Amino acid sequence: MSATVSITSNKQPEGEPETVDELQSALYTVKAAIASVDRQVTLIAVTKYASLQQMVAAYTLGLRDFGENKVQDALAKKQDLPQEIQQTVNWHLIGHLQSNKVTKTVGQFVMIHSVDSLRLAQKLSEVNLQAGCIQKVLLQINISGETSKEGFSPEEITECLEQLTLLEGIQIKGLMTIAPNMASDPILNATFQGLGTLRNALEAQYSFALPELSMGMSGDYGPALRLGATIIRIGSQFFGKQASGIPKVLGV
Repeated sequence: MSATVSITSNKQPEGEPETVDELQSALYTVKAAIASVDRQVTLIAVTKYASLQQMVAAYTLGLRDFGENKVQDALAKKQDLPQEIQQTVNWHLIGHLQSNKVTKTVGQFVMIHSVDSLRLAQKLSEVNLQAGCIQKVLLQINISGETSKEGFSPEEITECLEQLTLLEGIQIKGLMTIAPNMASDPILNATFQGLGTLRNALEAQYSFALPELSMGMSGDYGPALRLGATIIRIGSQFFGKQASGIPKVLGV
């Protein structure tokens, strides 16, 4: 379906793709990589650094899954975008979720990718049950063991998955991880293969399906796809490089 949406400002942020053609070219490259694997893959356009113009362009080119790192940013962009996009796009929360923001997520996201503790999962379940909802989530796993990253360790998730599966207000759909920044190929391979291996072990131990593996971003989605990703999160390849000095975040 051809979209006929527009917004008024024509300002182009510095360092971002200047034309729809550039976004279309980047999208073609990513879709070609997805087509090379024999599985269904969800492509999330990470809009943390995207202008509203770029988001409209992405929608016009057929992207229907947008990812944001912060609850408040997602809600603000939803409100500012044209009504057609608000009603059609699947919104994903991919960044760290603070417990005091949990109530604001109810009914807002098709999936929360960053459930990184039992306590957070319990809070999400509680508020969704109170609202009569069930929230789809992914469990964030710190495969690389970096102290700077949130997430369950493989040992922690092995110990507490049974408790997590008993929470009635959430539906666990799989696992998510983020590879170390600027990692070598062996480290990327170990990270992504490690998440798949952990998923398989958890499924075997608990007889609980974990079909989704959310892994791979602009700089490493190739090996992630090769090693089993079912969801990839692409930001800078579509919308430009992040501003200098801003730390790398999930999904960029």
